[in-house]
Amino acid sequence: MLGDGQSNKHGTDGDAESLARADQASGTEEPAAQAEDMPQVEPREPSAQAEDIPQVEPQEPPSLEELVADLQAQLVFEQERALRATADLQNYRRRTQEDYARRMKYACADLLTDLIPVLDHFGMAVAASDVNEHTRMVCKGYEMILQQLTDLAQRYGMEQIEAVEGMFFDPEYHEAVERVQTIDPCEGTVVSIVRNGYKLHERVLRPVQVAVAVAPAEEDEQ
Repeated sequence: MLGDGQSNKHGTDGDAESLARADQASGTEEPAAQAEDMPQVEPREPSAQAEDIPQVEPQEPPSLEELVADLQAQLVFEQERALRATADLQNYRRRTQEDYARRMKYACADLLTDLIPVLDHFGMAVAASDVNEHTRMVCKGYEMILQQLTDLAQRYGMEQIEAVEGMFFDPEYHEAVERVQTIDPCEGTVVSIVRNGYKLHERVLRPVQVAVAVAPAEEDEQ
């Protein structure tokens, strides 16, 4: 019985080894069969475009003299640009200061223009002070107020435009509101002052209204 068991055991071991060898053989044969079934890829020839690409030759590095000349040119360019920027900044500052000074110079123009009719009314009140003693006493206060307002306007740069009888008509400062035919004053001269005018520095706030002499008509001369 021992002999039969041993023989059975040896038979079983032999069968296992036979199966293992069969599996190994089948495993090695399958990749080989798969490799045989794969399509063969033929190598491609280089295209004509690749042959047409020009060969770039290596360039020599610039010399020291060329580098120095290039840097000097860049330095000159940057210096000129800095000078232009500085000049533009200075011009901008100058224009800004001039504009600010001009605006400050005439900042009170509207206020002084509105003050001119007040001066006219006080002036007319002072001119009527010779009616009687009572009006002279009242107009004395008006005269003091008129002087204070005039001093205030002068302190801010306003002044009365010069206009006297006999001077030539100046269209820059005078406004002709009446024409007087006369021979004695020559034509184009101021005959009388209708209303005073004022200016702020060089700007006319209100021109002087005047009567201007003109030559008489020919019929009147005859």
